[in-house]
Order: sequence, then structure tokens, then C-alpha cells
Amino acid sequence: GGTMINLAKTSALCIMDKHGKPIGLQKYYTDVLDKAVMQVSSGALDFYSAMRDTIKELGGSGIRVDYGGGITRGIESVVRQNLLWGAKQASVKYNEMIGEELGCDGIEIDWHSYPRPTHEFMQGKQYVLGKSRTINGVTYDSADRALAHLKDFGCLHFKTPIICGISEPTYSPEQLKELNARNRRTFEINGKEVTGYEASQMMRRLESGVRNEKNIRDLARASGDALQVRRSNARIAAYKAKYEEISKITAIPQDTRRMAVTRGKNSGNVLQSGGGSGIIKTKKISNVSTGGKRNEKPLTESQIKENIQYAEKLGMPRERIRYGEHYNTSYGSEFDMLYIGTDVYPSDTRSKFANGRVSNKGAIAHEIIGHREAFLKGWQQADSVLDEIQSSIRAARFAPDLTDSERYVLLRDAAERAKGAGYKLKDVQSMLNISER
Repeated sequence: GGTMINLAKTSALCIMDKHGKPIGLQKYYTDVLDKAVMQVSSGALDFYSAMRDTIKELGGSGIRVDYGGGITRGIESVVRQNLLWGAKQASVKYNEMIGEELGCDGIEIDWHSYPRPTHEFMQGKQYVLGKSRTINGVTYDSADRALAHLKDFGCLHFKTPIICGISEPTYSPEQLKELNARNRRTFEINGKEVTGYEASQMMRRLESGVRNEKNIRDLARASGDALQVRRSNARIAAYKAKYEEISKITAIPQDTRRMAVTRGKNSGNVLQSGGGSGIIKTKKISNVSTGGKRNEKPLTESQIKENIQYAEKLGMPRERIRYGEHYNTSYGSEFDMLYIGTDVYPSDTRSKFANGRVSNKGAIAHEIIGHREAFLKGWQQADSVLDEIQSSIRAARFAPDLTDSERYVLLRDAAERAKGAGYKLKDVQSMLNISER
């Protein structure tokens, strides 16, 4: 809470100009449009070129938070960082309280892959609070330096209270040596040797690039600039290809959720991101939780094969199907891709939420017969809830090889979504494209 309050009090919302300097939103917006008008009226640029440049400048800059001292971050990154930081601080305070009750006199720092270089020294080590000293024959360094670095904003390390001389370390010296050696590996990317940390930062920049290009594309789509939409889609595809390449080289997990661009619920269909329609949601949409916990365990080879074969049977080309443990099962209309994640299976077939009981075939049918066919035929609903309702009903009606029980659960999912959003299913059925394939 304190972190978020401080952010609101001391930081300013801004946009970066073409020179990389932060400018207040209102001033930037008017300056950009004034420049475009001047270019057109003076004959320096034709209308469409000026409009395209304006869209690029507005969309590519995005809303940012200015921390002062030349440090700015995109609003999506700020929200993500602050939520992670807030959750970490809550956990830290709880651990400190437990440590005080138990009389702990030291801390242990966890270990993770590719930390920022200034934090490598403390990975997996135990420290004593206060001055360095020897306890039960073991010498402990002071925790002061580690505690100072734990306060660095965005640090992912956690501390755990210990009793020095009694608490066994999580990692032996040999294990730490092996783990740290693994972290020191280098990789060749773009003809250059980089560390794992540098590679992870390259991935963060690519994620940012995708988000920026999506902003440009959505503004271009709203203005009817089909050429810029195609250019943006090509750049997004290139960024994602490089992102996947770095992940394969380094084994750093991909997180496509970092590439998402969030739109307000009243933004309208033309400004909604084109990718990521999916039956499996962990967030609330229009105040209705789709509910139901899904499977998180990695799939077996036979399960992966089964789901891919069923997707192919529904008309999804094999080369457009991807499985990954980090994916949410979804259909991405940007590149006509089906993403299959571990959540394609339910974890509790007795869940009180129908969404939590949808079978793996039901989930895939929802994506292909529901979302994909609707997208390809121009039947998508502007309201995301109606689009999900439509996809579940279409899957229940038209997907082959589903049991009566699987079809019933899909229809119940549609009904629960409608009820949660304040709709009566009978009142919205006439709005849905559910009568033909």
C-alpha cells in the first residue's frame, strides 16, 4: 500500500517524445497534432503520411510513469512491478514477524537463475543480523549488505528468518558452486556473446516492443490504415520470433502475458487486442469470474499428442499449434495460432463452476469452433463476454467427438457467463452467431 501511494504522490503520467524526453500527456498530445496539421497545411506531407506518423508517435510512446532523474517506465510495467513488489513486501513482513517470535538471529537468501549482477553475491547464502560472528563453529557474514540490496526496487530475492548455528542451509557449498556456474554460462545471440541476465533483459525489451507495436497497430486499425496494420503485424511477428529464438537458446521461459496490452472494457471492439481469445481465464471480465481451477501439471507426451490431433481434426493446421507449460490455452487471431497449455485439462471435474469442468476437447473446441471460426468469418462479438458465450455454445453445437456430458458443460459455461454479466441467455441468443458453421 505504501509503495502504491508513494507512486501516486511522487510520480507523473507522461509520454516520451521522439528525443526520449518525458512530456505531460496533454501537452504532448496537442503538440503532436499541431505538428501534423502544420505538415499537411504547409504541404510538407500528405494527409495519410502525416496521420501515419502521428499514430506511430502516439501509439509507440504509450502512457508512462516518470520517476524523475531520467527514469521512466511503461504503465503496464509499472503496475506489474508494483504488484509484485507489494506482494513481496507483504510476505517479507510476515516472515519477519514469525522470525521475531521464534527468536531468529539471521536470514537466508533464496537462489534464482540469472539475477541482476549486483545481487549475485548473496544468492543462497546465510547471514547473521548485526556484526559478523562465529556461532557453533560456523562463521556468518553480516546481513547488512544483503539487506540493503533487497530494498532495490524490483528485486526478486526473498529472505527467510533462520537461527544461526542451527538452521541447515537450503544449499550446500557444492550445490551453490554448481548453480552459480550454471548462471555464469554465456550464449551466442545475434553473433554476440551475452550472459543469461543480458539475454533476459533482451527478452524484456522485446516484450516492450510488442506492446508498443500493438498500440500503434490498434490506433491504425481504428483509423482505417490497413497498410500500417500490416506493417505492425509484421514487426510483432518478428519480435515474437526473436523472443522465441532467445528462449530456445537460453532455456529462459517465455511469458507471453508480458506482451499483452490491456484495454478498458468500454474501449470498443476496434481497439481491443486481436490475440488471446481463450476459454481459460484467470481474471474477471465485465465483473464475471469464469471460475474453476484448471490443471497446472505438465502434460505427458500422449496427452500433448491427443490434443494436437483433436485440434487438427477441427481444422487447425499442425504448424499453427503450439504447446507450452507457460501458455494459457487460447486462440491468437493475430497469427492464426492455437496455444495449448497445461490448463487445457480441468483439475477438479466436480468444480462448482462449469468453466472449471470443461474437458480438454471442450476447451480446444471452444478455441477453434468458437473463437477461430468466428474470427475467420467476421462473427466476433464486440463485447468480450458475448464472444465467450458464443464460442462455448458454438463448440457445444458443432464440435465432433464430444460426449453429451461435455456438450452440457460447455452450455452451462455459457449460461454462467451470461448470468454473471447480468444477461439472460434467451435475451442475447438472437445477437450471437450460433446457428451455422
